[in-house]
Amino acid sequence: ESLEDHRGILTADVSMTYIVGLPDLARTGALVVEYPAGSSAGVILDFWQEPLEYLGDCGLDNGVGATYLIIGPGQEPNGHPSDFVIRSPTTNVAIGFRALDEDPARANSFVERFNMYPLALGHSAEPMRLLRPEGRAWSQVPPRGLDYWNRLSEILKREVSLERDWTMMSLVESLGLSK
Repeated sequence: ESLEDHRGILTADVSMTYIVGLPDLARTGALVVEYPAGSSAGVILDFWQEPLEYLGDCGLDNGVGATYLIIGPGQEPNGHPSDFVIRSPTTNVAIGFRALDEDPARANSFVERFNMYPLALGHSAEPMRLLRPEGRAWSQVPPRGLDYWNRLSEILKREVSLERDWTMMSLVESLGLSK
């Protein structure tokens, strides 16, 4: 929301407010995303940052808002009345969007109406809260040194390996990293 808050994003346009969520579907189970109406640009990405679906003006909802249900490997929708069901091949996903309204009040209203929660908890889930930098230093840059390899190892142990990943997995196994 400020120049200082944008410093953690490598490619941020400082005139936009960015919202990013990084849920782990193995922990949350299927995830309900209530995406509000309004001018926005958003996306749901799998672990490899491949788009699963676009949101907002260029998405299935065309800017009128919708309820999305994101389902991870081995999960089922269980009859949730969603507008769109998105199946992710990976358990870690990213949900990101920018409110595009030039009026800051309407853009902030859009952000405040966004909601996501585990399907199993329904509306009884604890209300989603937005974490704001509020001037605190933060960075999306991966850690350096051994911390990088430790984090990569943790993620590889939790994430589903797809057939397309086998070559890369064989390479990291030669470094001692495996499931």
